[in-house]
Amino acid sequence: MVDLSELSRVFLTRLGVEASKGVFLWLSPGLYPNFPDGIQDNTHFQLKGATEMSRLVARAVAGLGLPLSGEVTSARHRSSR
Repeated sequence: MVDLSELSRVFLTRLGVEASKGVFLWLSPGLYPNFPDGIQDNTHFQLKGATEMSRLVARAVAGLGLPLSGEVTSARHRSSR
C-alpha cells in the first residue's frame, strides 16, 4: 500500500504555504477563460502538482519490492512534438 496522504503531507510541508500555491489550482484573474475571476483551490492540482503527486506514487511503488516495482522508470515527462 502507498500512503499518499503521508507522502503528500511531507512534500507540501517541505514546499511551504506560498510555494504550494503553484502546485494547487491557484490562478490569478484573467489568466484562464474558465476562471475569469481566478481561483484559490487547495484541493485540485495544476499540471505541476499532478506530476509531483504521480512521482511520489511512482517512487513509493518502486520501493515496495513487488513485481510492479520493476516497471517503474525514472523517465522524465517529454512534451509531444
